[in-house]
Amino acid sequence: MKRLMNMLKKEGLTNAAKGGLLNLVLVLSCLVIVPACNQNDVASSSGLVDPFPTGMAAVVPSMTGNNILPVEVNTLGYLNEPVVTLTICNPGTAGTGAEVCRTIDRVLLDTGSSGLRIFGSLISGLTLNQMTTAGGKNVAKCTNYADGTAQWGPVKSADLKLGGETVFGVNVQVIDANYAIIPTIPASGSTPASSACDGAENDPTLAGYNGILGVGVLDRDCGSSCESSPASKLYFTCDSSSSVCISDTVALGLQVQNPVAAMTVLSTSDNIDDSNGSALILPSIPSTGAATALGYLVFGVGTRPNNTPGATATVFKTNESGYLTTTYAGRTLNSFIDSGSNGLFFPATSQNPTCSNWFCPTKALNLTATQVAYTGGSTKAVSFQIINAEQVFVSQNYAYSNLGGEMLTATFDWGLPFFFGRTIYTGIKGKSATINGVDTGTTWPYYAY
Repeated sequence: MKRLMNMLKKEGLTNAAKGGLLNLVLVLSCLVIVPACNQNDVASSSGLVDPFPTGMAAVVPSMTGNNILPVEVNTLGYLNEPVVTLTICNPGTAGTGAEVCRTIDRVLLDTGSSGLRIFGSLISGLTLNQMTTAGGKNVAKCTNYADGTAQWGPVKSADLKLGGETVFGVNVQVIDANYAIIPTIPASGSTPASSACDGAENDPTLAGYNGILGVGVLDRDCGSSCESSPASKLYFTCDSSSSVCISDTVALGLQVQNPVAAMTVLSTSDNIDDSNGSALILPSIPSTGAATALGYLVFGVGTRPNNTPGATATVFKTNESGYLTTTYAGRTLNSFIDSGSNGLFFPATSQNPTCSNWFCPTKALNLTATQVAYTGGSTKAVSFQIINAEQVFVSQNYAYSNLGGEMLTATFDWGLPFFFGRTIYTGIKGKSATINGVDTGTTWPYYAY
């Protein structure tokens, strides 16, 4: 369950933002491959000038409720980076007179993964509970990425404040490259020995965010497969005295948890169960972009008036990993809906040429693809636009609904541009909701809009 998109950070270095689901890996490079790739570098080397006026902030109407968390795309990060601010506390202290907490901003909001991952350097002073196996081993997690970076660190329990909601004892991953001893994968044939978590990150500034809040379709970030086999090398158990770690199976209750799935009646402040999913609401964006974009993540699906889907909402049930199907340019593609990707990524055709893996047509392309539920039945044609990425990269705007790049596999990634101007519901597997009078059931997760 991992994916990497390589983002352009306008004011600084080429930047890797992690998030998403599945075993899909892709590296999209900066437009001009130089050590520092900022907007001025791009402009001077390409001869382009900013073709777009600096837009106003795009916003959705103000919302109220305990179950909302503001979301923004701002000028502090890279293009189309949706971020939230949350508070993490010592377990058992949130909401008490003795709470010990840290408020963390610039946390990437990712509908394509499950669980909170936070850099340990940002929560020094907190005492979170280490998750341990029945045999007394400490649980650790690793995710490897295609550019050679990774995230390594222990799994610990914490209380979280997300908007007006407080959830207690949620398993999170603390990103810490110096935790214990990262194991080595032995040499095999011509393949040399290597670290099981080679390139583990430790610097939120270089990462481009302070953590990842995964609010995807799964209750846990791996699930039953990590209970039964260590083959994925996602979870490790570590000896507390020797600090030696090995790839291991890990019980479901010890895995990193989707915080939304923990928003049961016992957790919410107003005794409403919002644990069945969430809705991401983002404003429409002009074709020339917007300086910033402000919206909301709303917890629960159909549990309150502010999270009830409209009468025209279509439910797209996915497979257990969050895949649906998209047909585009005569091809049938695996696809997923993911706010953690900053563009629309799909296979290139002759009409959408690329420059360093980004699409850069000579004029705007108006395209159509059709989304199909994994289980069949629900279909919807989606119209979208792709513009020249070279022009986007010299713009002063940070929110675009028409930025895209080439996907090198038979996959369509409906990234953040797809969310602009829509309310996208994410339904968690194993939990049901009623949409347009129909029960979604608990067998399949879903997206709806």
